[in-house]
Amino acid sequence: MLSGSAALAWPSSAITQLVSNDTDVNPLSKPITTIDISTMVSLPILLGLLGCLSAPYVTGRLGRKRLLLFNGFVMFLTTVCMAFGRSIFLIIACRCMFFVCFIGSLSIIPVYVTEMCENHNRAKFCSLTAIFMPVGQLMSYLIGANLSYKPFTLASSVPLAVFLVLFGFTTETPEYLLAIGRRSDCFKALRKLRSNKDTKEIIFDFEQIENNLKMKASAKKTGLLALLKDRNARLGIVLALIPSILHHFCGDSAISTFLGPIFQSAGTNISIGLATAIVGVVKIFSLGISSFIVERKGRVFLLLSSALGCALFFTLIGLYFYLKKMGSSIVNDIRWLPLVGVVGYVVAFSVGLGPLPNTIMGELFSTDHRPIAVSIIIAVVTVFLFGLNFLFPLVTEYAGMHFSMWMFAFNSLFGAFCIYLFLPETAGKSISENQNVLTNYRIKLKRW
Repeated sequence: MLSGSAALAWPSSAITQLVSNDTDVNPLSKPITTIDISTMVSLPILLGLLGCLSAPYVTGRLGRKRLLLFNGFVMFLTTVCMAFGRSIFLIIACRCMFFVCFIGSLSIIPVYVTEMCENHNRAKFCSLTAIFMPVGQLMSYLIGANLSYKPFTLASSVPLAVFLVLFGFTTETPEYLLAIGRRSDCFKALRKLRSNKDTKEIIFDFEQIENNLKMKASAKKTGLLALLKDRNARLGIVLALIPSILHHFCGDSAISTFLGPIFQSAGTNISIGLATAIVGVVKIFSLGISSFIVERKGRVFLLLSSALGCALFFTLIGLYFYLKKMGSSIVNDIRWLPLVGVVGYVVAFSVGLGPLPNTIMGELFSTDHRPIAVSIIIAVVTVFLFGLNFLFPLVTEYAGMHFSMWMFAFNSLFGAFCIYLFLPETAGKSISENQNVLTNYRIKLKRW
């Protein structure tokens, strides 16, 4: 996850070097074009959907550990190829293969962590994995600001090399071993993972895993057709798509991917490396703070506050770029505004639109419909994200950075309106209570 999140932020530093006419800076034979940038950033995300869709089937045959090792090896190999690449087409092809494996791994890692951990510490370790996303982005911002293209890209592969060495010594998950009939290996894995327990406790854990597998085998299977026939499931998908799409369309993807070019275009009075590092550090602290807030307030309130905050800060950033384009003399006195605006946006985003869309996805669906519904939502959001990442560089070039920033502000305002109007409150309710909310759902305007 560390290298994958670093790859998401990799264009922030790489683009500023790949567009240069200086052959000492740009390793390619010529500067890349705007369409090259759009393709390099967007196409890997779209093709990464293949990894997400195929991972559940492949992991059932290869196992969690072997598939994660295979994905890690391909990600390491493609990163090294990118470092020595002399063609933008090779770089794009390598990023596509990288993201097929990375996004596929994102759907396996929660399964691996869940099956390896005991019930009482499962949430703790699942939460720890989320920290690697902003840390990986910060790593990319820091290294990219101080190294040239080849060392920067090679440095991004170091966590993968460490992973391949260390992960080889870990065990396959006990649940998978038992599922494929390797009972003795399952018991050995439990002994290794629960070294603080005696034999009786390990036997008890073994029997629990066995009972869970029997329950899964006897559980009712729900297909796509059954989901589409269920009104609550259809409604849940539509409602969950509102915060999930807004999560990206409020500017998160553009800020993470194009942070370096944004600050370079702004001409701030501090270095690009320092500015991106500040944003990366704020992201990490904001993530920690948000974990204390999300359970204290309602989902709708936090999403509304977050969206309105994002709109405010993007309006200010857009105003700065507009004044700069108009040649206003006031720009020299407010060169701090882009950094303050981006930092403010990151904090506002972390309060609601960052963590809550995934939470709402889990709360709006019954247990039997949830896996398929979440897959549909991820697929739809990925297509939207592809379009956003592809169009952002083109729109910015032809309409100006101020227009793009104001579009994000408009998206945030429109999203806040949709959240207030359509999204029901799910906080503090059980799954069955939320299903009752969907059964009796009415648009809020109809209650006036």
